[in-house]
Amino acid sequence: RKYDLDANNSFPRSTEKKMLAAMGPLLNLFEGPVDLKDPDIKFFVFGGLKDRGFLLVKELAKGPQTSTFDPNTRICITNTPLHPISSFVLCNVAKIGHFCNVLDPFAGSCSTLLAAARIAKNSTTVGIDIAFHKDIECNDVLADFTKRGLSTHTKPIMIGGGSFSKETRDEARGAIGGCGFDVIVTDPPYGEREGFDMTNGPPLIQLLAAMSEDRRAGTPLLKVGGRLVAFIPDQKKGLGFEADEMNLEKGMPSECQINDAGLELSLVCEQPLNSSFSRWLALFTCVK
Repeated sequence: RKYDLDANNSFPRSTEKKMLAAMGPLLNLFEGPVDLKDPDIKFFVFGGLKDRGFLLVKELAKGPQTSTFDPNTRICITNTPLHPISSFVLCNVAKIGHFCNVLDPFAGSCSTLLAAARIAKNSTTVGIDIAFHKDIECNDVLADFTKRGLSTHTKPIMIGGGSFSKETRDEARGAIGGCGFDVIVTDPPYGEREGFDMTNGPPLIQLLAAMSEDRRAGTPLLKVGGRLVAFIPDQKKGLGFEADEMNLEKGMPSECQINDAGLELSLVCEQPLNSSFSRWLALFTCVK
């Protein structure tokens, strides 16, 4: 309570009691036993000095361990890299945990797989991209993993080719023993800007069509109970839509397509990027 040699500069005890009472509703949100050695949140004590214009802060508990990486320190740089925070968001929504088999079918610089490996260092990560060994230098991707102290086992298995090719998907399954993946996390190409062929529909819709094909063949890409998490672009202006309207029809699979792939849509939420463009995060759960 007394952070200054002059006790008159500290708040009177009666004032402190009133301040604590006013915080009651907030403190009630975190009711229950508190273990400062392993807390669920960071915990600080703030002490204000009267008429001094500053606060003294003491950290009592660090809270859960978090992880991120500065995009400026990446060795593998692509034209449209996924920000590390977005990569961790995808992986956290997908609930990546220990011993997960993780696939990114549009891996690019492998930002999602790097985040997955940081979250669960004993996971197996597999990336598919048509630009591997061409526009994307695989050794640079591996160097990004090495730079962050990730072991050889955690480094991604990179497969050059298109994820809509059954042979490429078979190779991806073969990398984890021929079974389906626990998690698929991806930020699909956004169309013409990426040089992607949209003839057969947006990338996510084509991916679900490929998953339907594999399911009918008895070689599912995602195991039952597994999760697919992806970003879906949403351009509003210039396409005949008002700014407050969703334009998910161009990128979101239909209910029939979702069902054919053995999936259920579990979550969808928007991240506005600017006045004319946003993206939606979609979580699908494999149910059959």
